[in-house]
Amino acid sequence: MCGITGGIGVSAPSKTLLDAQLKSIEHRGPDDTGTYLNQEISLGMCRLAIVEVAAGKQPATDASEKIHIVWNGEIYNYRELRSELEQRGVLCRDSSESEVVINLYLEFGLDFINKLNGMFAIAIHDLRDKSLHLIRDRMGKKPLWISQLNDGTLFFASEVRALMLARPDRTLRTDMVAEVMQYGYINSPHSTFNEITQVPPASVLTWREGKTIIKKYWEPDFDTKVQVSYEEALEVTKKLIEEAVDRRLISERPLGSFLSGGYDSTIVTAYMAKLMSEKVQTYSIGFQSAGFNEAHHAKKIANYIGTNHHEEILSPNPVLITEKIAYALDQPFADSSIVPTYLLAKFARENLVVALSGDGGDEIFGGYDRYLAAPILQSLNPFLGFAKFGFNFTKMFSLGNEKKAVRAGTQLKSVPSLAERYSSIQSLTQRGALKLLLCDDFFTDSISSEFIRHFNEGRDVSKLDQLVRSDLKYYLPEISYLKWTLQLWPIV
Repeated sequence: MCGITGGIGVSAPSKTLLDAQLKSIEHRGPDDTGTYLNQEISLGMCRLAIVEVAAGKQPATDASEKIHIVWNGEIYNYRELRSELEQRGVLCRDSSESEVVINLYLEFGLDFINKLNGMFAIAIHDLRDKSLHLIRDRMGKKPLWISQLNDGTLFFASEVRALMLARPDRTLRTDMVAEVMQYGYINSPHSTFNEITQVPPASVLTWREGKTIIKKYWEPDFDTKVQVSYEEALEVTKKLIEEAVDRRLISERPLGSFLSGGYDSTIVTAYMAKLMSEKVQTYSIGFQSAGFNEAHHAKKIANYIGTNHHEEILSPNPVLITEKIAYALDQPFADSSIVPTYLLAKFARENLVVALSGDGGDEIFGGYDRYLAAPILQSLNPFLGFAKFGFNFTKMFSLGNEKKAVRAGTQLKSVPSLAERYSSIQSLTQRGALKLLLCDDFFTDSISSEFIRHFNEGRDVSKLDQLVRSDLKYYLPEISYLKWTLQLWPIV
């Protein structure tokens, strides 16, 4: 969507450094750039304009010029919030989301965060007490990286590449090698470097006089259970999804849908067709290899819904694609889905600026096979050591899915807990193989230990809730951040 960067403290970025940082993330926002520099504070922003195109210039400030903000994202309920402010006698000077955010902060302090419905990474500098507040949305959809010097100076940015310019003294975090080989991504709040971390999802970091405090403002509630019939639950779910899609249709730029033909993107697209006055622009890609081509599913759905469908069958150069992806991502990532994600975004960007997709549906609605497999396998734990001699897993999977067969075969072992079972299922490379592949300087137990420790914090809830809770903590924020970062690159 947009890119933000800056810093506060005695070593805050100079104009030269700030401009270089913005240049490094200009792919996030080609429409406009802006900076604010004052004593020991630097704020920069490059913008991809979606709504309030004329009024949304950043950095933004209040009438007294005591509050300055830069932020990345969308506040879906900003119009309702502006009406709420007006009812309280607070008049916004323009129609921008930034003006709403500033006045909410002035009116409610940091409690205003709980009013926001959206995805966001916000930096608010308050000259009244010389503080800086960094705020990240509930699910971590918008990235917010940080790095602090020994002198107290705090740097922040939407991408690690911008912080690398501010931290030439950075050092490689060797644990991340085993982490990526095991899980395919780097677990939050870590990065490739020891000196660079993240503001966690649903958190606000406050800097004041060289000291930082991080506080959570929201946690997913797995304790409260609602007793409703299936029919009532179905109607409520449909209503909530429709409302969520409707909020995301606010755009002054061309808007469409990434349609894969799966459940999640189909439901999103169907509601778009219901709510939009014009035909939905849908995009999908396929591959010449029949084993990887699913474009025909999307085409059938598009025909049924009645969208203006765009399809491209590709035979990409794997070396070229890998090079482009490696350059675009600022963190290692080993999920093969990143390749079609990049190609689809590149194809759709020929006409679209905004696209809705079904990403995140499996985590929210429990759609992954592993949510069923992990508890079942753990219940069979005493017998698994013997079972591996009697099964040919390749024959158990349709369509010759040898990848699933191999992954299933790694689970024919006894492990002491559901936490360790799920860690093993999530692992691309099993720990025994990692120990053989890596030298002692790079092999570490800390990654699995951290995963398991957090998993076990949720043992008071159901097994399914434990699994979903784990994915919301680690998997979903990292996958969504990296995928959406990559999708921004084709705009340049």
